[in-house]
Parts: sequence; C-alpha cells; structure tokens
Amino acid sequence: MNNIIRCAARGVFAAKDGARSVILAAGGGVPCLCCGRPAYRLPVCGSCLRVQLHPELPQKNRCRLCGRELLSEDGLCMECRRAPVFSAVTRAFSLFPYVFWYRELLYAWKTHGERGLSGVFARELYRLFRAEEALHCGPDVLPVVPVPPRPGKLRMHGWDQVHDLAHALECRWGAAVHHMLKRTGGAQQKTQNRAERLSRLSGAYTLCKKRVPSAVPQAVILLDDIMTTGATLESCARELKTAGVETVYAVAVAAVP
Repeated sequence: MNNIIRCAARGVFAAKDGARSVILAAGGGVPCLCCGRPAYRLPVCGSCLRVQLHPELPQKNRCRLCGRELLSEDGLCMECRRAPVFSAVTRAFSLFPYVFWYRELLYAWKTHGERGLSGVFARELYRLFRAEEALHCGPDVLPVVPVPPRPGKLRMHGWDQVHDLAHALECRWGAAVHHMLKRTGGAQQKTQNRAERLSRLSGAYTLCKKRVPSAVPQAVILLDDIMTTGATLESCARELKTAGVETVYAVAVAAVP
C-alpha cells in the first residue's frame, strides 16, 4: 500500500511538473499546490500563504501529549490512551496535519528541493513558539535542538530540511540552537512501518558530546519536519535527558493524524 501511495504521489508531481513548465513558458508562474491559481516565488500563491499556511494560534482542542487534533476525546487522544509513544517527551506540537495538499507541499519541500518554503515554515514555527506558553520563557523562546539527518545526507543532497529550519530560526529570529544530537544509523525511516520504527528507538540517536553546552538548558524544543509515529522524537528526547535536560517539548512542521 505504501508503495502504491508513493507511486501515486510521484505521478501527481510528474503531472504538476509538466503543468508548471507550460505555465512558466508562458510567463504566468506555476500552479499553486493548494488552489491551482498562479504562484510565482513559491509553489503556493500569496493568498494561500496568508490563509492556509497561517494557522490559528494558540492551538485548541489538541491532545495534551502528542498534540494531534482531538475529535471527541477529552485531554488525550485514543492512541495516547491505549499505547502512548511518548514518555521522555513532555508534549508535542505540530503546525499542520500531514494530509491532502499539506502533504504535497511537504513533499515538494523535502523531495523537490523547494527550499524557499523553509523560511515560511520557520516563520510559522516561531509564531507557534511565541503563542504557546510552554515554548517560551519571557521574551525568549526555549533553546532549539534539531533532529539530526542520517549520516551522509548533507554530503549527498547538500541540504537538510530541519537544519534549514533551525538556521532560519537562529538567524532571523534569534533563537538559540544547539546541535546536541547525532544520528548513528543510516536507514531511511520513511521506508519503515510503525512497528519497525518503534522497535528501533534505542540507539538510533546519541549525544554529540562536544556540542553539548556547558550550561545544559533545563527545557528545550526538539525540532523535526514530520512526526509520523513519534519514535524519532522519543528517541532523541531520551538522549537529551541523559545530558541533563529536564523537559523536552517536541515540535514538527506536520504530523500524521
């Protein structure tokens, strides 16, 4: 099923890439991934940037553990009641659900190298940090710890999405960023199902001891691009707690419902 979805996604983007080429040749921009109207600098038009990529904050009606939107549950979603993934993570937050055109937008960002979206997502993440009381202390947001890429990714592709987000948060909004973690395995987790991800929690990430600050922050924001099962975030949070971090809030651009 996952292979079918991936093939379908490739087909959708192949068709959209063709449409983009036609429109670009006519000097009319590219089709917005959300509404289909012409877009220019990014694969989403200005109207959708202002509305669809500008979520209402602070967030309401969310699970107080995984941060996913609640339907009828009170406080905790059914997943977190039945088999919670998080124990080291105090609470998770995400900007968007990883569905429909949001999924296509994340796919364009991660796979098609639409790096201009990094600044857009970073801006909305900073808004989230400022809006959620847990994620800032006075005028400053909590220190940010990015989830590291798999070994060799930067060398192979020249960039990493989470690194881009952290860089923008640091340079444009003055967030303190600590690259305290490193990844020990090279397998792509997008090829693993839920059971495989959960079974590989232990040892996938470790501390980069030379980058751990002498004054370890009491609370941090652990930053990732997409939260699927939460296994990556939980593994990283466990490592951060061995360094002396007391509270870990996980934040992702998007989360699988």
